[in-house]
Amino acid sequence: MKNYFSPIHLLFFIALLGILVILIQVKLLSFALVKLGLSPEFGLMVLFLSLLGSTVNLPVTKTKRNTSKQAFTHPACKDSIGSPAPSLHNETQIFINLGGCLIPVTLSIYLFSNSTLSLSFTLLEIFIMGSISYLCLQSSDSGAWHRHAGSDRSN
Repeated sequence: MKNYFSPIHLLFFIALLGILVILIQVKLLSFALVKLGLSPEFGLMVLFLSLLGSTVNLPVTKTKRNTSKQAFTHPACKDSIGSPAPSLHNETQIFINLGGCLIPVTLSIYLFSNSTLSLSFTLLEIFIMGSISYLCLQSSDSGAWHRHAGSDRSN
């Protein structure tokens, strides 16, 4: 298993904590939390739980891939003698991140339940933002695919 915690990540984490402490001292973060209708203590608790929860991935499901052993291997995935790198598993596991998904969604539901916005207006906004995100993702993915597909044809 690959170790994702390097000294650079630790230094980056300490720098982010330092910036966070500075923002708390200047009261900017507290002001923003009060504008959202949260007490500064509750907001900081959610912020730190989200930060700590970002290291926790909860498994949801596993999906099997239906690929044959003669499937195409991209040239970049071949080892130094030109043979395809062996695949380790024929399945994909889906996870939900605690700090990046569950805590923010719970906070959003809490904020929505305490707001004066109508459900239809909120759902319309969610649909619009989701559509824009989807379209941006599709345009960036198709461009990358065409660049890779074009480079494969020339080889």
